[in-house]
Amino acid sequence: MTKKLKVYLLIVLTAVCAACTFAGCKIGRPGREEVLKNYKAHVTYYSNGGFFNESTTITVRDLYFKNDPGSESYNVNGVPFFEITDETTGMKVEREGYDLVGWYLPETYKDGENAGKIMYTYTYTDESGKEYTEAIFPVLDENGNTVTDMEADRPVFARAGRDEQITEDKIRVIPSDVKLDSTRRVADDENLIVCAKWAPALKIVYKLVCEEGKTYTDEDGNEYTNGSELRRDNFGKGATSSPTSLEPVKLKGASFVRSYLDADLETVVGPVARPEGDEPENPVVYAHYIDGENWTIVTNDPGKVAEMFNGLGSAGNKYYLLSDVDCGSRTFSLKNQNVTVNATVQGNNKTISNLKFVITGATRNYFSIFGNIGASFKLSDLKLENITIDITARGDIGLYAICNGLDASASIEGLEISGITAHVKIPAENRVTNVQLKKQDGTEVEDKSQWLFGGDDNDEQFRAKNPQIKVTGETTLTIEN
Repeated sequence: MTKKLKVYLLIVLTAVCAACTFAGCKIGRPGREEVLKNYKAHVTYYSNGGFFNESTTITVRDLYFKNDPGSESYNVNGVPFFEITDETTGMKVEREGYDLVGWYLPETYKDGENAGKIMYTYTYTDESGKEYTEAIFPVLDENGNTVTDMEADRPVFARAGRDEQITEDKIRVIPSDVKLDSTRRVADDENLIVCAKWAPALKIVYKLVCEEGKTYTDEDGNEYTNGSELRRDNFGKGATSSPTSLEPVKLKGASFVRSYLDADLETVVGPVARPEGDEPENPVVYAHYIDGENWTIVTNDPGKVAEMFNGLGSAGNKYYLLSDVDCGSRTFSLKNQNVTVNATVQGNNKTISNLKFVITGATRNYFSIFGNIGASFKLSDLKLENITIDITARGDIGLYAICNGLDASASIEGLEISGITAHVKIPAENRVTNVQLKKQDGTEVEDKSQWLFGGDDNDEQFRAKNPQIKVTGETTLTIEN
């Protein structure tokens, strides 16, 4: 909204009161129409217990807007609604202990003699200290005009059957379910009435979920165990809040995995609805940490899987699978016989599917997915599904699809491989040495009894010695020139 379009005026009470005193009249406020004659659109804001700070402390605010037909900013539909928030300079609306949800149209009576009229309420305390809230109504003169208080220059209200006058700054307007569209326009000569909807100020509480019995400290030495509160964030304005998925607190000796909306770690963190009720509890986010520092969390991003396979050679690397991963969108490289893997992989019964390993120009090497499995290698509860291997060779090669060998000290507890299809394209004069043989008389023999695992006489023997590694489904190797 441009300055020309949203020129607004808060009525200067002293000036208006002076004009009214001069006229000697309480009802009708002579001079008000004269002051406002060039201001077409009119919005009345009820803060409903809040205050417009920095410029005034009255709880009701009027803004008047010009919509000059002679200006470039003129719009036949009126001026845009001016949405006051807690960031609006000079008109910031705040209520201690509450968050501003937004501006709403006021609720109206649905039937009876007051049907269509706005619901106004007044809360007071009797002599015993008991609090009451009653409906109140604007006081009208004999001509049906709203009576205005001389000093406050605000409409006057009264409780049914009583002469006691209640000024407008002491009332509340009940918000309806209709949130005001901030893009709507206030038409010329329209008096739009809006009211603030508040909700108790809330915090997002982050709690630690970790292995029972473990104790971790932050950089300041504060200790945390399973269930400890890590930090709090403001819930913020609005009916929902989106907690951060980033690490709440850096803990020594632990690695952050992910945040969830439940203690069972089933629902990944996402938008949180504002709890209902007058005294709602702070929403809780459960931050999952695992023991040990520098874990790499493998999400459902194929790039993270590539990072894992590329980093298996370092004993200091640790990988924690967080979800199943479909890797059909990218290709991976096979390892040669000179690569020994010693990293740690915690599979958490997740499945990596549609793995495609490709190598071009291969020669004078044995190739496999894991290379040589070293003594420090640790892997648990991982599933690999639907593996494709494509090799284009330019000389003799060897192929042990899964590994070239396995050190007896390696720790593998649950590696399941389902479905392997390997295809090798090799020159006619060259061979896959552990599969293709040529006898002295020139005849050729293919022996596919050992192309999945190296280090033993054949795959059957390897499987018998290492039942923790299971291979199921089709295993197919084709070789062409």
